[in-house]
Amino acid sequence: MFSRIAIIGVGLIGGSLALALKKAGAVKTIVGCDPVNGIRAKELGIIDEAEANAAQAVKGAEIVVLCTPLSTYRALAAKIAPHLAPGAILTDVGSVKTQPSQDIWDALSPEQQRCFVPGHPIAGTEKSGPDAAFMELFGGKNVLLTEYPYTHDWAHAKIEAMWKAAGARVTNIDVMEHDKIYAHVSHSIQALCSAYGVMLSGQSEARAEKAVASPSFQSFLRLCGSDVAMWRDIFHANGPNVAAYIGDFLKRWDALAQLVMHRETQQLEAYLAAAQDQRKKARKEASEIPLEPVDPECVYTRMIPLLVAAPVMDSMTTQEYDLAIGAGFRGFTKCLLAVEPTQAADTIIANSVKVSKAMQHYRDTVNAIGMAIDNLRQETLESLLREGQKTYQALYRTASAG
Repeated sequence: MFSRIAIIGVGLIGGSLALALKKAGAVKTIVGCDPVNGIRAKELGIIDEAEANAAQAVKGAEIVVLCTPLSTYRALAAKIAPHLAPGAILTDVGSVKTQPSQDIWDALSPEQQRCFVPGHPIAGTEKSGPDAAFMELFGGKNVLLTEYPYTHDWAHAKIEAMWKAAGARVTNIDVMEHDKIYAHVSHSIQALCSAYGVMLSGQSEARAEKAVASPSFQSFLRLCGSDVAMWRDIFHANGPNVAAYIGDFLKRWDALAQLVMHRETQQLEAYLAAAQDQRKKARKEASEIPLEPVDPECVYTRMIPLLVAAPVMDSMTTQEYDLAIGAGFRGFTKCLLAVEPTQAADTIIANSVKVSKAMQHYRDTVNAIGMAIDNLRQETLESLLREGQKTYQALYRTASAG
């Protein structure tokens, strides 16, 4: 049993980790530090103590877990480093590792650096805050620990034991490989989903379609509801990798648009069938996905999601399936499991003029987000992410924060 764990940032991830560890009886005391959510987390019984000051929160902690936005890492690590107990292990949950881990590393003493174990749980939802936390979040999920050559073996072993106590599996991975893979299977997917939300925001036609949209539509759109500040930081920290994958997607998208424009029904059917086969290989759904015939009236809510998901699947590798695919990716590509490729291709080609127009609109929006990421236009990027988030909230009346 761990004696005392400090969790800095008690939202969905930090709160769920606390609940899982308490359920497992793996920790005696959990102190949470979060100026916004700390009191609420204590009221909910997620943490045992609430501390507003991070420097005070880490005192005496055996393990300190950073669950805050990536942009806070440098200043936060500098603040807590002088107050870490000898031998205290520092870890994080960020989905980008190269630069954020360096930001932490630079603030630590040589001995503290040997007790730093960067981590990334492959789990989450589009919701945020302590009220969204639940103890089963990490059950059966993968947690990646990125390796540093000078880290103490015992420190690494303790962080591995912590995550296993929370119900997760643990895999070790190289830092740079991690960031390239997650730019592909997670970060670029968020960008594509946000672009779709932005595109829908000005489409009264799409809003009218929502009434007859397929059940898989909400799964496709739900990432738009995710925390904006968190994703702004992720795109900033992993920008070059994300921009490269967006560029690759646009090349595939342009080729697909040509099939639609030139009414190549058989080639489109074959492409959709191949993408569906790939998605079935990566499938981890708990139950069968019922078929949802593509409604000829649903260009924006049925045809475009299907056309977006196909090149996403077309670019995936077996390693990415096995190691990295999470719930967000599965939801985004779930629509591929719910179609009959022949019927889908016939319906898309029968509406090729409308579909081509919508595809160009989507391309322009993806390109705008890609340019904002590539050129580090933070304000523009945040504005676009919020627009996509508002679309999701308006359609589904969610209480997502961000």
